[in-house]
Amino acid sequence: MSFRSLSVYLLPRHRWVYSLLGLLVCLYIGGIYSVTRGQDMWWDMLNYHLYNGFAFVTGRTNDLLAAGVHTFLNPLLDALYYLQFKYFFYHPKLMAFVMGLPYGLAIWCTYQITKEIWDGHFKYYWALLTTVLAVTSAGIFSVAGFCTQDIPVTVLLLLGFWLFVRFIRNPRRLAFIYIAAFIYGIAVGLKLTAAPFAVALFAAALEPAFRSKKAWRMLLCFMLCGIVGFLITNGYFMWRNWQAWGNPLFPYYNQIFKSSYYAPALVTEYRFLPRDIWQLLFYPFYWAFVPVEKMVVEFELRDMRLALWYISVFMGVWALARRKELPVSRCLFISLLLFTIVGYIAWLFNFSILRYACMLEITACMVIMIVLASLISTTWKQVVCGSCLVGLIIYLTVLPSWSVGVFEQQLLTLTPQPYVEDNALVFLTQYPLSYLVPLINPKASYMSGFNHWATDYPRQYGVWEVPVRDEPIRPAYRRFRVEQLQRDKILQHNGPIYFLGVGWHMNLNPKTLARFDLYPAQFPVCQFFSSSLAPYMHTHFLCRVQKYPLEGEFYALN
Repeated sequence: MSFRSLSVYLLPRHRWVYSLLGLLVCLYIGGIYSVTRGQDMWWDMLNYHLYNGFAFVTGRTNDLLAAGVHTFLNPLLDALYYLQFKYFFYHPKLMAFVMGLPYGLAIWCTYQITKEIWDGHFKYYWALLTTVLAVTSAGIFSVAGFCTQDIPVTVLLLLGFWLFVRFIRNPRRLAFIYIAAFIYGIAVGLKLTAAPFAVALFAAALEPAFRSKKAWRMLLCFMLCGIVGFLITNGYFMWRNWQAWGNPLFPYYNQIFKSSYYAPALVTEYRFLPRDIWQLLFYPFYWAFVPVEKMVVEFELRDMRLALWYISVFMGVWALARRKELPVSRCLFISLLLFTIVGYIAWLFNFSILRYACMLEITACMVIMIVLASLISTTWKQVVCGSCLVGLIIYLTVLPSWSVGVFEQQLLTLTPQPYVEDNALVFLTQYPLSYLVPLINPKASYMSGFNHWATDYPRQYGVWEVPVRDEPIRPAYRRFRVEQLQRDKILQHNGPIYFLGVGWHMNLNPKTLARFDLYPAQFPVCQFFSSSLAPYMHTHFLCRVQKYPLEGEFYALN
């Protein structure tokens, strides 16, 4: 029997078998990469991801802003994270492997999309090369296996974009573009940071829409499908926020809804937005060639992919104008350019946070490789130049160093275990502390919103001046009805009251406590403990405080 006949006999004959095998390999790669990174100690997990999932699964109603402004975010993805945390508590590496599976799925989706886009010779080579370049980008590669939910949302965006590409390939399949819009609506509902790419997909849909005789009907159905998907995943939570707080996205966009419970301010991160006109015009070049800190991420970063995309956009437009031959269809390339350009602009003005741009990084790499292949006519030169470019970019990339730790026998250890009564009220004085709620005593009530320093608040209540360009997630922005809710909760509480925080000497002082009609216990009872998931914090404190005595009694502040 010849080798060729033997291979035909042994190898599968159906393409879906190879696709399934490729999916399993990608999932394994994602899981193993997540395990090699170590224990996830992301600040956001400690601040709200674990608590929000726990609160949703258990139906908690007795807490008040336990995770700060992030308490009101959509908890569906966090609920999945909490369930993994609960059932894999004594198997940290297994949980890390499962957390890496979405990254593996993103690898597989990226390859499938690129393979669908590319035409001509070496189609599978270019699809593989583009996938390697895309999934090693600083944003998506650095958050793989972490709790931030950026990659699961990116997987949804990739699936929708895959359907959109298939629609471009066959415009008769209108259902594909409507399902793509529906999936993008679901993604935005799960995490609002995906909104720039929903706008980008709509912009990309303009190209095939205006080639159709029913453009307006198509775009209207597109938007309706997106809205339906958004309402399915976020409609209930928006309605609940509207009923309770007067703002469906509370406290976000409160400068529009003007809920009386919060400052009429735009609640967003200002730290990473462009600071001048030059950064606004050429932002990707600032972290392309030299490692920089506190620019689009908190830690040191270098990645030239978006800068090369920036250049590739102009070269791609020039190639379209000169009608140069492209390795992809012209309508697909136009839609891809529209998607990346509009997505970049929307991301730049809203967030400028790199981990929110995972979808942009992937599609930008597609543009880079398409333009590179169109500039080189000889096939072997394309192979050599493409491989060298990808290798050089990956070698020069500096990934942000997020907080990770060493795996232990369980996901979290409190040493020693603090004690809180079932009927207690625990005031979380700092961030991130809400992850301790399910671990100390879930039967107690928890509340956040206490400031670090007494000087952050004026001595008299009334009308407060809100800083214009401060961080609106700070408790100083709660100088409205939320603060009154906090005082009412303390007044109505009949059980013991504790303050939980870090650096107790800074928070537990009479002047600060007096704002909430509290004072330190005359015989202070404090418990001190450490957490294995907070290596950058000092010892935690859990101290008993008291309400002001009844009228007629007296307590002298120190």
